[in-house]
Amino acid sequence: MVYIIENAYRQNKSRGAYVPTSYVIDKEKILSVREAPYRQYKYMKLDGEPYVISPPLVKYVETIPYDMPNFFLSELILKGCLVFMTKVEISYKHQLHSAIQLLDEKLKISPIDYLIGVQMPLASLQPDMIRLLKKEKVSAVFVEITGLNDLDEMPWGWVKEAFFPYFSTLIPIFKDVENEKDDRLLQQKWVYYMKKHRLPYVAYPLNNGELINEQTQATIGLYPFKTQLQPGSEANYNFYERGREITYIEELDVYHYHRERLVISCLRGRVLRAGDWHHPLEGYGKRIMIKTPSYYQLS
Repeated sequence: MVYIIENAYRQNKSRGAYVPTSYVIDKEKILSVREAPYRQYKYMKLDGEPYVISPPLVKYVETIPYDMPNFFLSELILKGCLVFMTKVEISYKHQLHSAIQLLDEKLKISPIDYLIGVQMPLASLQPDMIRLLKKEKVSAVFVEITGLNDLDEMPWGWVKEAFFPYFSTLIPIFKDVENEKDDRLLQQKWVYYMKKHRLPYVAYPLNNGELINEQTQATIGLYPFKTQLQPGSEANYNFYERGREITYIEELDVYHYHRERLVISCLRGRVLRAGDWHHPLEGYGKRIMIKTPSYYQLS
């Protein structure tokens, strides 16, 4: 069914303001977007004027808790997070497929979409492992770094060559770092090698429960297809009650300071929450498979 959301307030970053915006939506996809009503169409129209419309938030979940249904609802859906990234930990290439398969099976009950990354020691990032990562379409690789020598001794040129043409995003995990100075030096050297060899990367380690920003989303491959309100993207969005205090703020600030104003959350055209009503559909979530990481770059 095609319908129109009319005059919902959306952040226009180039203009530095929230402006009334209308959307034509067909099932799971956004067909058209413009800052004017669609007067020529006779489809059902929803009045978005009382609301701010915002893309879904994406959260990094390091480990999945035992009470998954309650976690999905209270920590994700009710806070506007309709996509999350988690990971498996391995040391050897023969563990990769079964570890991903096991976690994917566990997450089959998820009502929201998820991306599975892989964590491993940096030394395990060898050509054979990289070929398997590409085969499994792993777009986020967390690498454990224990010291400066780890980075200096890696054959980064070979790593880049092995990843071609599916360049997974490398995310650092600094382990067993004794003090803040060493941590800072590791982070600086990490960025140096990533830039030198032009590898897709995240500059800092991700913290459990942290929201993933647009730049990282784009590098991994989630942005804009899963998390932007533009033609061709999925119909994933949140509605917040509009008020003067949430007219000129960043989207992540809405999460931190105005969560009580979140009234509607929609994933791929399905309403998961509306006011006090919520009905997450067990198993509605899908594992996200990124075909081309870093396809869309933010300036």
